[in-house]
Amino acid sequence: MKKKQSKKKFKPSKPNYFFAIRISNKDIHKKVHDIQTLVLAKNADFKPSFIPIPTLHLTLSVMTLKSKVEIEKAIDAMNVSLSEIQQVVENQIERNLIVEKLGNFNGQVVYLSVKDNDCLRNIVKEIASILQNNAIKMGVDIEKEKFNPHITIMKLSKCYHYMKKKGIKRIPFKLYESQKDLYFGEEIISEILLCSMEEKKGSDGFYKVSASLDLNKSKVSVKQSSKKKVFDTVSLSTYQVVSNRFVNTLQNDISLSEWEVIAEEEIVEAKHAVKNKLFLINQGACINEKCDCVCHL
Repeated sequence: MKKKQSKKKFKPSKPNYFFAIRISNKDIHKKVHDIQTLVLAKNADFKPSFIPIPTLHLTLSVMTLKSKVEIEKAIDAMNVSLSEIQQVVENQIERNLIVEKLGNFNGQVVYLSVKDNDCLRNIVKEIASILQNNAIKMGVDIEKEKFNPHITIMKLSKCYHYMKKKGIKRIPFKLYESQKDLYFGEEIISEILLCSMEEKKGSDGFYKVSASLDLNKSKVSVKQSSKKKVFDTVSLSTYQVVSNRFVNTLQNDISLSEWEVIAEEEIVEAKHAVKNKLFLINQGACINEKCDCVCHL
């Protein structure tokens, strides 16, 4: 008799990147630190569940990016989303998220809430939806779930095995009850970040940022690793949607070349073109198409 082949269980890939708004307000940082200190004084076993202060952020969506090409797609989604997001926020005089009160998800997560009646809460939801929809169109493996704006400060799953060993199943409300209605402060929405969960954090303690969408500059700034050669880096340019053609301005500093892209579908084509040109320059080849040198024979 033939032995039945055991079927391998399919393990879905874990998300490794996310779109986020960074929380930089020092007053919010201090108050979170005070709450964590309070919890620590009551029960030190919960210390491993603390979210490091420098990493505080509001997650817009999470995704799984397995290659440079997929990271490029996520960056393209940011570029395509830019004009839509600007339309959402352009009529807002204030871009401040009001952060107040503590909440929890079934005792597993403790978080800071975004004010319920704050119109910017709905704007953040809309920004998240725009990014998610465009990422899906670009073929990005992104999770699209019901969005509830929050800023996590404690999470049991961060140290699951430790908590299981300690017999801890929930974060008791009494640990932070005295601070449940605390006003934390306001955070200005100025940029959207594409962050890596797995890469080494920056010198400031925050996640490795692969790209940032500045709502004031109308372009996506892509972070470039100094360890990679210029022509081998996917993040070579910044882009702007303008019309039906693209114009390349190659500056004296090759690594700072900037593209203005008018048609959204030409973004990928433009990136490949600039990478090829920079490769030729790196090899000492001539890029003047009108000359008669051997490079063009």
